[in-house]
Amino acid sequence: MGENKLYIQMLGDFLITYDGKPLTLECSTNTNATRLLQYLLYNKGKSVSRDKLIEILYTNSHISNPHNNLKVNIFRLRKILKSSHLPEGNYILYKSGMYSWHSNLEMEIDAWTFRQIAEEAADFRKPSEERCSLLIKAIDMYHGDFLPMAAMEPWVAFESVKYRDIYLSCVHEVCQLLSASGKLEDALEICTRAGGLYPYEESIHLLRISLLLDMNRHQDAMFAYDEASRRLLQDLGVSPSKNMLQLYRRITGSFQHSLSVIEDVKETLSSDKPNEGAYYCTFPSFLDCYAFLSRLSERSGHSFFLMLSTLTDAHGVPLMLGEKLNQAAADLEKCIYQCLRRSDLYTRYSPSQFLILLTGINSESCNIVANRIDAKFHKLTEVRGVRLHHSFISGLDMESNNNKK
Repeated sequence: MGENKLYIQMLGDFLITYDGKPLTLECSTNTNATRLLQYLLYNKGKSVSRDKLIEILYTNSHISNPHNNLKVNIFRLRKILKSSHLPEGNYILYKSGMYSWHSNLEMEIDAWTFRQIAEEAADFRKPSEERCSLLIKAIDMYHGDFLPMAAMEPWVAFESVKYRDIYLSCVHEVCQLLSASGKLEDALEICTRAGGLYPYEESIHLLRISLLLDMNRHQDAMFAYDEASRRLLQDLGVSPSKNMLQLYRRITGSFQHSLSVIEDVKETLSSDKPNEGAYYCTFPSFLDCYAFLSRLSERSGHSFFLMLSTLTDAHGVPLMLGEKLNQAAADLEKCIYQCLRRSDLYTRYSPSQFLILLTGINSESCNIVANRIDAKFHKLTEVRGVRLHHSFISGLDMESNNNKK
């Protein structure tokens, strides 16, 4: 950092540095004086009306005299700046009812620089190597959301979405360029870092899994898929999207083995998992098992039932996301595993629901299974006010309904 230059970090944190030393503001970075400083700095070169500042600071507050409170915070901010190691000066200028940041100091805001570099990288007339270098430079500058401590402020939320979209666009673009030049490891590192910043961004998960597949790391790709789909389902209540399901097909279709004798196949298919209890599989695998079982039943005539178990409150309303649902779902899954046979399959369908495939039974037996799960669940769980609701449909009825469409 150069001397006599003001550096302002707004991406991932809020920090002001002058002459290589951070400015000590206040204990809290979310006081009105600090919020005022953030807005004036970000709008350097612009004059902001008193009414606009009142709107920024007091829209959701119940202060009886916001005009007077604004004056108090302006005074407090000037006092903070005066006591800092900044050169002496009147940094908050007031003229004709308008406020502005007033300083001849050279100033750099990381968010501005990030956006400028990203815009330069978007120039397709530049060589790919130069664009790639600029994109990496922009990505390295991005340390997180814009002013995260003030994320609830409307103007901050607006800017935050803008910078987040720019960042994600840079990540996708640079990964494409790096992949095209064979630098898959570099692309994966960038993508993994982006996933750390935005763990619920599906597009990043899709990109990372695709890169792992391109690197022939099929087991890692499967693990990444399971981790992403579980997180999205449990934390956000989002089931695998069409794109995620398509990528799962690509993962399962990419495993390659050079097996020459049946003993090798036996070794490959052997499992270290316990043999007791029902078999859990991911939702895409469950769909494949259901499709296979439907065809098999057409030929053999063996019956099977699809069972949906839903966690609800005492009024029959599905439980909302939260710790109560997480614990109840964990208890229900344990009960399903213990109460069903090894030949039965189950999967997590939604945050509050499990799907079960019951083979070789009739509708009366379905009720027996449901009662067994109910009894086990209410004996095991310590979560209060939770009920179980079960519904069934036979495989034959499912196929009959599908054929009518």
